[in-house]
Amino acid sequence: MRYTDKITFVSKPKDHYDPDVGGMVSDLPVETVRMARITKPVKEKSETLISDQGVNQKIVHMKQPYLGEYDHAKIDGKKYFFINQTISGTRQIIYMRGDS
Repeated sequence: MRYTDKITFVSKPKDHYDPDVGGMVSDLPVETVRMARITKPVKEKSETLISDQGVNQKIVHMKQPYLGEYDHAKIDGKKYFFINQTISGTRQIIYMRGDS
């Protein structure tokens, strides 16, 4: 299996108090790019994961698991959200739902 696709995990840092500014500030989102194999589920699997057929779904296969926290992921510039994952040894499979 070739891991030639790019996925960007985006985590938004929490707001914090900055005494220099004198108020709450928020930092820029942190983006982590990883290589993966990205596929679409077949219809039978799609019905099992999400009952709504109009939702854009992706299956992300990663050779090295990404264990960091993230708010969403970007694939080809589009936003995707976590549904479920499976970790087996050093491999990780993430099921994602597209932003509607």
